[in-house]
Amino acid sequence: MNPEQLVRLVQEVRDDFQREEDQGLLQRDLHKAEQALAGKYACERILRLMEPVVNRRLIVARTMSRSR
Repeated sequence: MNPEQLVRLVQEVRDDFQREEDQGLLQRDLHKAEQALAGKYACERILRLMEPVVNRRLIVARTMSRSR
């Protein structure tokens, strides 16, 4: 598996965690939302560490918080 494939895989997992977080919030299941948020942040940390390997920016800094 090359670095680009790994980046795509981690991004897909991060997106899955994002959907789980949103679903947990909609269902008022805060434990589920909290666990998904932790997974999403872990994926973002991995992507930040991968940035020098793939020579491009993978995480865009959020300037505004999302409304829920």
